Amino acid sequence: MLTFWHNVMIDYYGYFNYAVNIYWFLSVEEFFYLIFLLSCLFLRKTKLIILMLVNIVLIAPIYRYINRKDEIIFMYSYLACFDSIAIDILVALVKNNVKSLQQKRLL
Repeated sequence: MLTFWHNVMIDYYGYFNYAVNIYWFLSVEEFFYLIFLLSCLFLRKTKLIILMLVNIVLIAPIYRYINRKDEIIFMYSYLACFDSIAIDILVALVKNNVKSLQQKRLL
């Protein structure tokens, strides 16, 4: 979990310890936010970051469809789960923009 290896271990060993398998999504989140941070530093423009997030949302279902016969990759791999976090970030960006537009109208 701490080094993002939980999902790699699930992929290699299968379901290795049911007590700690709940950490698979924490591993996904940690890895996503590390990549997201580095992407934000590299891209720097909001439009490019939004484009990256939209691409993740579009690519993840295709990735799941391609890997539909492998349950572990389909359900637990990083790319298969990244779209849910990307959607959360996009919704937060929309909410912040709507909120700031409403505040500008009040002024």
